[in-house]
Amino acid sequence: TQDDVSQGISQGVQLKSCGGPVVTLLLKLLQKTLADSLTERKSVSFRDRIQGNATVDDDSSDNPYALQVTREATSFADIALASCEESSRKSFELLDGFLEGGVFASIHEHLAVATVLRTDDRATEDDDDEEEKIVSTARDIFNCINVLMSSELLTRSNTGLRFLGSILDQIAKGNREYDSSNARRASAVTMLESMGLIMDSVVALLTGSYTGDMDFALDSVSCLNAICDCSRRVSEYDEDG
Repeated sequence: TQDDVSQGISQGVQLKSCGGPVVTLLLKLLQKTLADSLTERKSVSFRDRIQGNATVDDDSSDNPYALQVTREATSFADIALASCEESSRKSFELLDGFLEGGVFASIHEHLAVATVLRTDDRATEDDDDEEEKIVSTARDIFNCINVLMSSELLTRSNTGLRFLGSILDQIAKGNREYDSSNARRASAVTMLESMGLIMDSVVALLTGSYTGDMDFALDSVSCLNAICDCSRRVSEYDEDG
């Protein structure tokens, strides 16, 4: 089980494999779901929102999180407020379910396994296929983290920061204990510490052993930049608050 994997890592058990078709598929689906939910985009044109059209053929017509307008808006303020509140609510509901299910703790476990294997020369010695699987898994993890850290939805309100703190706790420490009814916002210091732990893992993966995969290097750097940018937004919100 995933808990056994985490326990094995802490006890220094030799790990033999990382990733695979199922893990790759799940991580890619997770990345797409997070991007669809957390990346702010215009799902319905301004004109159609004004006219109250409920369905519009646009680039996000296949997005299950796209806002469907069911009444005619009376002003730009109504449009902006309704769109923001509804999309934010759906995004937070999604994240709440992910946290309840330990989805981000699973990212921690995959990240930990990949880090252990990539920093142990014996693990992938003369095994190009295993190295390729580790790199592929790491890239998918980097992309998931990148989407989360790039989302301003998680850093512009107390609600967003509460979810961000819980997400960081699961990714950085693998902590599966989560109760949405009692969840409290983590302090900025705690969130920054968690970001530091995640960055350490990303750097360890990047420098663990040589790879000629430039896409892997670029994804890791992009992930680190996203974490740094997120840390600045968290600090600025804390100072303003």
